[in-house]
Amino acid sequence: MDDADEQDQTAAGHGLVGLLWQWRSLLGTAVVLLFFIGGGRLLWQKFSPQISRDADSLLVPEHIDVQGVPDWVPDQLKWQALRNASLDMPLPLDDPGLERRLARAFDMHPWVERVERVETDFTPEAAAEYPVVDGVETSPRGPEGAVWGDPMVAEAASLTSAIGPEWRALGLLECRPIPAATGQGTWWELLGKDDLRIIFGSAPGRSASDEPLAAEKISRLRRLSESLAAGEPLSDTDLTKP
Repeated sequence: MDDADEQDQTAAGHGLVGLLWQWRSLLGTAVVLLFFIGGGRLLWQKFSPQISRDADSLLVPEHIDVQGVPDWVPDQLKWQALRNASLDMPLPLDDPGLERRLARAFDMHPWVERVERVETDFTPEAAAEYPVVDGVETSPRGPEGAVWGDPMVAEAASLTSAIGPEWRALGLLECRPIPAATGQGTWWELLGKDDLRIIFGSAPGRSASDEPLAAEKISRLRRLSESLAAGEPLSDTDLTKP
């Protein structure tokens, strides 16, 4: 190969690099929105040690949606950004620096001019899967992801976390505080489909001396879910009674 050929190839290479660099600028103010499906972050700062790392509490690449990217940009942009930033997936959703790390990962990619924002959100379908806590009259004391600050909400979180998979298996929809039949303290009532009503009683760790322990109540809920799976109808139940 003579010097002229080498110069032609070098010029062609520089021209290609220049063209790619010009295309990069076309991204302009492309918005990068990262939507996290599954799990929410409410109260996790306090209760995350009690919650197992299941699929609902972890962010995986498939649940990251990058918007505002032209069709001609390589499909692997998302994967390249995560790999280049050494973000090992999956990532815990309760990581307080998650948004910042993701924003930096995409901001460092050569095809992205800037990251407009990173948003934590739920799809309507995902939000519908979460237990509803009724009867709470306070508002959060901090931003999204912060501890609510109300002991009643903490009790509800402890209760729904302890019930675990039986919540969905029984078709439960919400829980609400009710006055304890003993006249002291607060009990919790579980409401489900077809007007199902289950009195759970005191939240875990708050059972009175004459009340079954939370473990026994949850065991009874498990038996109820097994009966429902076998085709037997459910009826209102009071778990505070043996």
